Amino acid sequence: MKYINPKSSKKGDQLLKEVYQEIKSSLPGPIAPPYKIHSIDSKLLSIYWDINKFTYFSGDLSRTLKDVVAAGVSDANECPFCYESHTELLQFENKELKQAFRTKNLDLIKDPYTKKLAKYSLNIYNPNILKNESLGYNQEDKTEIIGTVLMFTYTNILTNIFLYESVIPLPNRFGLRNLMWKMATPMMKKAFNIKLERVDKEEYNELPNTLEWADQDLLIGNSFNNLYEYLEKESSFLSDSTKEIALQKINSWNGESLGLQLNATIAQWLKECETKDKDVLNIIYKSCFASYTMGEKDINSFLSNHNESQLLIVVSWSAAQICQRISSWL
Repeated sequence: MKYINPKSSKKGDQLLKEVYQEIKSSLPGPIAPPYKIHSIDSKLLSIYWDINKFTYFSGDLSRTLKDVVAAGVSDANECPFCYESHTELLQFENKELKQAFRTKNLDLIKDPYTKKLAKYSLNIYNPNILKNESLGYNQEDKTEIIGTVLMFTYTNILTNIFLYESVIPLPNRFGLRNLMWKMATPMMKKAFNIKLERVDKEEYNELPNTLEWADQDLLIGNSFNNLYEYLEKESSFLSDSTKEIALQKINSWNGESLGLQLNATIAQWLKECETKDKDVLNIIYKSCFASYTMGEKDINSFLSNHNESQLLIVVSWSAAQICQRISSWL
């Protein structure tokens, strides 16, 4: 893991111990790295686990279709860690699905609905496609599919910044990585077949307009709402003016890639604004628009004035803003 030091259950508070215990009792194998990223903020981990639990590990939509969405979104976000993980999981349903994504040939997918959903997931930054339900999903699947899109958009951003590129960070010399994947197959197959039970709450908070897509499933909707509210509260160390400057760029963005001009564009944005928090804005902009380009220089500049807990909050807040921007296109 890069830039932050995850906590073990032995060194964490009571909430961290409880969430870790629930994850361990629900999923096979060790605690997955995306959960460990959040371990330095046990409340944030608890909320993130709820999103995973209600969006990805339960519900009516099949895990196969959710992994298709996960693979497509991870490809769109250029997140090699999540892309590798979820294309590997797809082989347990049908090897053609893994092959289709790995070769970038979606015509290998025979089922029309699965193929349509795969294409939709690869185009999450095209507002015209995203808001056209007929191009992506059946109405009854909307909340689970959009929830999965947003869950992996958020996860991809954090994973790109804090984790290395592969689940198995080994060279494939002498087939080492392939051997490790083969050894992990029984555990992954067990994970692929997991479906957690849901416990409905007696009361739910009213959802804001940005979560209208979740009105079919209030467990999913409230878990995302909890994330947004918590990050807004915990990011209070950022000045209102810094947030306002960042949100002007985020809320005027329509999915276009900054491409090769990324660094020059961000440099120009920072030059235009009069604020002492340019190291913070740099982290926000790169998290939002090209998390895979975040480097040690960017992080060290931020950490010269802030701590690792604040780094996690700023990156998570940025990821949440992108999720809400995507929601606005629906």
